[in-house]
Amino acid sequence: MSDYGVLLQQVVNGLSLGAMYALLALGFTLVYGILELINFAHFNVFMVSSFVGMWALEFLGISGQSRVLTGYVLAGTLLFAFAVTMLAAGVLGVVIERLSLRPLRGVPGTAAMITTIGVSYVLFNIILLTVGAGSANYPNPLPVVRWQFGEVTFELKGDARNGARC
Repeated sequence: MSDYGVLLQQVVNGLSLGAMYALLALGFTLVYGILELINFAHFNVFMVSSFVGMWALEFLGISGQSRVLTGYVLAGTLLFAFAVTMLAAGVLGVVIERLSLRPLRGVPGTAAMITTIGVSYVLFNIILLTVGAGSANYPNPLPVVRWQFGEVTFELKGDARNGARC
């Protein structure tokens, strides 16, 4: 790969990582703006939701990069996974608010913020104990997609031979 290709790949990597950081920062801002509380469990809710999405896809029989879907089957699969993931994140957020933050609503100081650090550790360790510390391939039912920019080709592979990579 030429220097131009490496530079372009790093720009794409930086933009996608920056978009994720921006999304999480927006969540922090919204929570702080409404509750006036910095919720350190915010990232762990996203982590738990990611695992719920993976389990939803595995429930449908999609694990790793074993099956490539197209058309209505792909749309239905992704809608199911998104709906289950969003529902789980919402329910987890409500449970955290009701059990750990609401009782501390009138307490001055940093007690609520420190509580969210504890909730963060609890969520992290629950996932660590149930899933383990090993890595897992996130299910990718998407077909191969190619974008051509001059002499550089970006390819998102979703087939069983190549795995999901950009």
